[in-house]
Amino acid sequence: MRRWILLILLVAPALWSCSRTYTYQSFEVIRAFDEVAPGEDFKLMKKDGELLQGTIVQVDGDVLTIATFDRGRRKVRWGEVRVAERVKKVVVTVP
Repeated sequence: MRRWILLILLVAPALWSCSRTYTYQSFEVIRAFDEVAPGEDFKLMKKDGELLQGTIVQVDGDVLTIATFDRGRRKVRWGEVRVAERVKKVVVTVP
């Protein structure tokens, strides 16, 4: 009888544990607009302190067109950028 109780206590946690999936956002710093492509999620801080976050629509040399979530489409020159980051979604599975 003790063996059965011990076996149940050892096996029960394994039966109720399931792997869980978590999704995180990570950011990759971009050094030039030629490193990005249309369709990517993007975040940048302009030198005047304005934060823009959205999806890249077009890249023309040193001019980037980004569709923001709240301000429509915006064009930004590389000279106006303080920090530019590509947004990546990272999926982690924890057993």
